[in-house]
Amino acid sequence: MRLALALSIVTTSAGLFGAAARAQGRTVEVTDGGDIGAAVRAARPGDEIRVRRGTYGPLAIWGIRGTEEQPIRIVSVDGIAAAVLEGGSETLRIGNASAHVAIEGFEIRRSGDNLIHIDGGSHHIALRQLLAHHAGTDGDVIKVNQATHILIDAVDVSFPGRRSNSTDNPYQECIDLLDADHSVVRRSHIHDGGNMLVYVKGGSRSVRFEENVIATTTESAQEPCVGLGAWSDRELLQGELFEAIDVTFVNNVVAGCRAGALGLYDVSGAYIAHNAFVDNDRVVIEVRAGNGPASRSENVEITANLFLDTRGRMPSLYMRQAGRQVVRLDVHHNAYWNAGGPVLRAGDLFDIATETGIVRADPRVRGGTPQARNRRGLLETVRPRAGSPLLDAARAGRVTRDAVGCSRPVGAAPDIGPFEIDGAAPGVPAP
Repeated sequence: MRLALALSIVTTSAGLFGAAARAQGRTVEVTDGGDIGAAVRAARPGDEIRVRRGTYGPLAIWGIRGTEEQPIRIVSVDGIAAAVLEGGSETLRIGNASAHVAIEGFEIRRSGDNLIHIDGGSHHIALRQLLAHHAGTDGDVIKVNQATHILIDAVDVSFPGRRSNSTDNPYQECIDLLDADHSVVRRSHIHDGGNMLVYVKGGSRSVRFEENVIATTTESAQEPCVGLGAWSDRELLQGELFEAIDVTFVNNVVAGCRAGALGLYDVSGAYIAHNAFVDNDRVVIEVRAGNGPASRSENVEITANLFLDTRGRMPSLYMRQAGRQVVRLDVHHNAYWNAGGPVLRAGDLFDIATETGIVRADPRVRGGTPQARNRRGLLETVRPRAGSPLLDAARAGRVTRDAVGCSRPVGAAPDIGPFEIDGAAPGVPAP
């Protein structure tokens, strides 16, 4: 595994995913009591549908297509969560090869099944600054299958539905990515589920998770919060040997997960760097069984992460489920702190005594489970305290590289984990 994987950029459309200006189209306004669906069905490339404050029913985006230069935007124009979509079997449904569409700023809640569902060959779909919560029975909060180039950016996702017929996996997921190539989940708060909070599976390729806070499962949880890979029906893999291929997981906080933080389920090519794993239980990183025909994980690099327990109850660090192996595993330059207690050995994978850690003193991080979201989508979460050795010296304008070669925007000292000074105060994740 080379560093280039961590620095790769998922290919996306500049018009929808980047900062390029929207080509001029029509502006359509929908007021409380109006029909968003009618406005969407009539939309042309470049249109912006501006939805005013109010509560609306479910919305279907079916075969609606902007272009790379002229995406279609559907916006809660009075602010985040001012316009609400609620109810229906699936409250926001995007399918039938819809393309180059952005949905921004809505609160989406209380579906009968999946809350948000994207499928049917749809591509270049952006979900931005959404507050999405309380899916129905057997429903994910965000479900993506057989769709590509999906951007999930600055969303607050919580409370997936309970499964109706399972005891070993009692809840659905906050974010379920199946066959979702070239997708990105970033700057989001993913929290309060009953089992796994987020995973990528089904032969998905080139998926990136960055600057997320992923936190809090219940006592009924059976699996780690995050799945790089998971378990798919074999026919859904469509000949792929692995559940997930080339996955980057960087600059995230994973905290308060009852059954483990991160699982490797038949993944090929995983770069896990600059994350903070804080106050999790049972295991931090575990090699587990997916349903990939290769029956293994391979090419995994775990570097410059912070393994932290503020309670002095560090769980097992690295475990391997019986019958699964990881080939070409590279673990280096991580830091471990157990509030003065012993740091546990690494189970049957390797012995961390052979690894050189960057931080050997108290990293001075305020831990614990992140507090509840507020309606503006801001996070109160794990933060370094003043004087933490994890932080740069904040020399404005400097661009430096840390101990493993990743660029950092300010300061000269080596960073580790997702922490970085932004101006005068550190924050996670960066705005």
